[in-house]
Amino acid sequence: MFFNRKRNKKKEEVEYLSKNIDKNINRLKEKFKDCSDLVTREFKLSKTHTRIFIFYIDGIVDKQVLQDNVLSNILINIRDCHDPVKIKEKCLIDTIKDYDLPLGEIGEVETIEDCVKKIVEGNTILFIDSTDLALCLSTIKPPGRTITQPVTESNIRGPFEGFTENLRANTSLIRKRLKSNNLKMENINAGKISRTNITICYLKHIVDDNLVKEVKKRLDKIEIDTIIDSGYIEHLIEDSPLSVFPQMVHTERPDTCTAALSEGRVVLLVDGSPFALIVPGVFIDFLTAPEDYYSKFYIATFVRMLRYTALFTSLITPGFYIALSTFHRAMIPTTLLIRISAAHAEVPFSATIEVLLMEMTFELLREAGLRLQKPIGSAVSIVGALVIGQGAVKAGLVSQEIVIIVALTGISSFAIPVYSMEISIRLLRFALIILSSMLGILGLVTGLMIIFIHLVSLRSFGVPYLSPLAPMNIRDWQDVFYKVPIWANKKRPTFINPKSKRKQKGNNMPKKTNNSINKV
Repeated sequence: MFFNRKRNKKKEEVEYLSKNIDKNINRLKEKFKDCSDLVTREFKLSKTHTRIFIFYIDGIVDKQVLQDNVLSNILINIRDCHDPVKIKEKCLIDTIKDYDLPLGEIGEVETIEDCVKKIVEGNTILFIDSTDLALCLSTIKPPGRTITQPVTESNIRGPFEGFTENLRANTSLIRKRLKSNNLKMENINAGKISRTNITICYLKHIVDDNLVKEVKKRLDKIEIDTIIDSGYIEHLIEDSPLSVFPQMVHTERPDTCTAALSEGRVVLLVDGSPFALIVPGVFIDFLTAPEDYYSKFYIATFVRMLRYTALFTSLITPGFYIALSTFHRAMIPTTLLIRISAAHAEVPFSATIEVLLMEMTFELLREAGLRLQKPIGSAVSIVGALVIGQGAVKAGLVSQEIVIIVALTGISSFAIPVYSMEISIRLLRFALIILSSMLGILGLVTGLMIIFIHLVSLRSFGVPYLSPLAPMNIRDWQDVFYKVPIWANKKRPTFINPKSKRKQKGNNMPKKTNNSINKV
């Protein structure tokens, strides 16, 4: 018989298991009505005829584990248990749990709702007649792909392992790199229907406790039916959801997460998503690539300066050209001005229309290249850009200078290593083009000031978005515009407020030796 008991807090009725196994089975089958992938199996003890039922969902359980460690042991070991006294005293369920099922995780459940939750997660539920408890057997093996190279973050040097959609595979990739008991991984569920598992990773002796509390607080406030990807979490817990700039770093690379954890940040892993979230995320994080830390410091500094140059080139070049050619022609050298004027004389549109036309065409080609199959996507983008650009010039729709400006802008945007920042810059570029076409240099400068004011006002989990530039902390600049050697980078960034400020002790600078190798 089912018992209706009330919880103290939520005042909800809880349906507890009954000692009558038929009622438990019928209630559970009712919950999974029209679910063709639900599998049930019944067993009976040879002498007492005690009934045993198992429930699981086909496709998300490890059938090999189920067969070797559950079914075979039930058939072989417990069929000879025939003492009615033991069954009456509920010793049978303890015997099965402790001696007959060699599984890593076995728990007890006492409500129908708990049984449903465990079954949909991939566990196997075992019912025994005359017992108001059920056993939860860990047989989870969700389908997924193997560990492969990251798709969206290509690298030249460094690890080639990338996250997958399997949460436990992702946590193991981080555990492999951080072999410490200080690496904490806490699980929570989000999504009323999906019940998606989210793992909060942090290094206990380094991370700021207030940061961990804030992450948990925001995750607890999520009320949504389904969570399919980590992008859902990002949009639900970020500080300024209406901002065009990303406020959390998403990555497929375990080495990037490892470096972030070592600095004192928090990493969020979402079951079913190959992208991890790193919080807090500041502006400089989106212009840094993992290869910077695997290369010589002077090479990394040169490449990093190129990225900053590419960002400003991609953002302001079209607007700056429109402002000069439309409002401030006196600033253009005379020879170049004559050529630009002659080219525009044959074009029926203004410089603003030309730039917008070519920019939209370039964005369309880029999007088409992303959506097409990989072998032909890049070819279509390149060939399409060449053909359309040359055809537009010959048809007199745009000038050659506009094609050069748009091509330079597009190539510069590709140098931004994080896609979420790249798409933000591309959107803001259109806003600056419109302002420049209305007010010239004044409109361009006004747009840049608005963007800068917005960046200064942004926060990522309480951390200023432009740290360590604003508020200024020169000591942390060793990993912003330039990169110091690893042996000289002895302290963690202070704007994250880590518990442990130093990440290496002593002088690790390599020293020259006078030892010579004798050639034989």
